Amino acid sequence: MLISAVILVSGTSLGPEATLVSSTFLYSIWLADKQRYVAAHFDDLRAQSIGMRLKVLATPHRYLLHYQQPTAPLTKVATYQKKALITTYFLNGTAWFSGVFILTGEPSLIIRLGQSHWQGRDLYWFLPLVLGGYLLGKLWLAGMVGLRKIMQARLTNDQVRVLIGGLAIFLASLFFPHILFSGQHNFHLFTTIWQDQSMLFLMSRSLLKLILLTICLNTGWLGGDIFPVLFASTAQGMAISQLFPQVDSLFVIGLIAISMGSAILEAPLVAGLIMVILFLPPNLFWVGIIATGIVLGLEKYRQHHQARREQQQSQGARLHQSEA
Repeated sequence: MLISAVILVSGTSLGPEATLVSSTFLYSIWLADKQRYVAAHFDDLRAQSIGMRLKVLATPHRYLLHYQQPTAPLTKVATYQKKALITTYFLNGTAWFSGVFILTGEPSLIIRLGQSHWQGRDLYWFLPLVLGGYLLGKLWLAGMVGLRKIMQARLTNDQVRVLIGGLAIFLASLFFPHILFSGQHNFHLFTTIWQDQSMLFLMSRSLLKLILLTICLNTGWLGGDIFPVLFASTAQGMAISQLFPQVDSLFVIGLIAISMGSAILEAPLVAGLIMVILFLPPNLFWVGIIATGIVLGLEKYRQHHQARREQQQSQGARLHQSEA
């Protein structure tokens, strides 16, 4: 948790969700293992002294009982019970999160990008924008993967990697401070000073954000990529909206952000739902949901096609070996 805090406050172009969720997951697994041990030895522990009980509870690496995956398939009743339990846990977590969020006076996570006045004629551009944004996202993803391969091949020393990442963050803080951090708290730029920026400015900031994100993720400055990618995709959408002055700008921005973000993250539900819930105006809700569904279908088709191609290549390799 301390390392995560240092990384996230240093200016890395990363989101906090990955490091914080993984850390709390580890805590939860440890607590479950500890609780499972206590439950299994409850009667024995009651007979022990208070000091021994505290030792069992406080020793982090001992007195643990790990979860054993059941070998027998779940019955229909047990399956429903498991789903009900997961739903209960989710609602419980949501309630506690909301309560703590309100009591501590935290600012709202919802940052609306403005008001949309889209009309029926804008729907003619719906599919071209969704497909174009998806293809553009795949193009930038290929560039990010290429940059990652170069860095992995040339930066083989851990200390050097960390220094390169730190240098990139330092240079960004000097020349492009708005691309630092996760990007979520900078969404207000789209409703203020960036509204009058040129297409070149917006596209360059979008690409620089993705480049810094890739550098951070591959030099030991670890974190999440969801909000940085959505920030870059939204900036790209704002730039592209200048090419379509006859179409409602938020209509264009929303579709490009959802489709491009889905393509880069390879997670349409995550990108689409976050954009719809947190950033887009309410009258674009169904437009965003339909766009998310279309991109989800495209991503499923791509994954199926890729798996089929890898299977054919594997079969071809085995056939070649048998012939040899």
